[in-house]
Amino acid sequence: MPEINRNIHSKSFALWRMPNESKVFKICQESSGNYRFVMAPFEKKEQKRLVISANIIEEVSDNEINSWLNAERRFHKKEEQKEVYSQDFEKFLTELQSSSPVQKLVLARSIQIKTTAKAEHIFAKLQQKFPDAFVYLFFDGTEYWLAATPEILLSKKDSKLKTMALAGTSFEEKKEQIHWTSKEFREHQLVVDYITQKLQEVKLKPSFQKEPQTVKAGFVWHLKTPIECDIPDAFDLNKLTQKLHPTPAVCGTPMKEAYDFILEKEQLNRRFYTGYVGIEQENEAHYFVNLRCMMLKNETAEVFVGGGLLSDSDFEKEWEETISKSKTIISCL
Repeated sequence: MPEINRNIHSKSFALWRMPNESKVFKICQESSGNYRFVMAPFEKKEQKRLVISANIIEEVSDNEINSWLNAERRFHKKEEQKEVYSQDFEKFLTELQSSSPVQKLVLARSIQIKTTAKAEHIFAKLQQKFPDAFVYLFFDGTEYWLAATPEILLSKKDSKLKTMALAGTSFEEKKEQIHWTSKEFREHQLVVDYITQKLQEVKLKPSFQKEPQTVKAGFVWHLKTPIECDIPDAFDLNKLTQKLHPTPAVCGTPMKEAYDFILEKEQLNRRFYTGYVGIEQENEAHYFVNLRCMMLKNETAEVFVGGGLLSDSDFEKEWEETISKSKTIISCL
């Protein structure tokens, strides 16, 4: 896989905090190193990962994080672009209701917001408000990317491999109010089937519970199925990553047909949204799907959101779902 290594003069760096952990770490670009922070885009053609490499990482102190939290900020009017989303929705739904083999498509959009919030402040708020998520800040020398993503793509430690299917969304306030419909269960099962098939193609034996869990992720609820398996010592993790990415949770199914349709018809340039992001080190790698994310440059935040569509999807419900998902980032501006 081709990669871009930013040299030390670009001042590229990354901050991150793992799910359900308290320590925040920082990595700054060196010429090479045993630690690597990676960012991969949605688009696979001529895919280039951005990589920050270093021999050491440092823990960020609570005092420094608190200083970021206390920074003054404000944000101004946001631009929702409902007309553009409506145009794409009609194209996507027409495809899903045609004789095409495509069963699911994920439609994405972005929200433009003017803000004076600094990237470190947004990161500090995200890691404070969303302890169950993987939270990161990535700076490549020109722009910042941040997210609080709930979805593991792949997590490897020694001989254990973990992934998950995370699809199907509800934005009820309380868990007991949720009534999952056949649409959400069908959408979720497509992701489970895809992931288990890809694991089996590389001779792995996935283990998972038949009934999905209901989990909170930011301001919405999802259906989640954790999937685990044992892996041999010489296992090629990069090969599996390329097989899994992008999953039906962020692209659609069948993957190739859905992927090609999105690249041709979707008006948004997703860039790193619905790509993957994470940490590599000796005997470990943790990759997360880049959801609930934003790009910050020149006091403009571009917040990325999306949702899965089936042939019976309703426009207003899908629009409201994207608004609910956007609150994860917008609440921290």
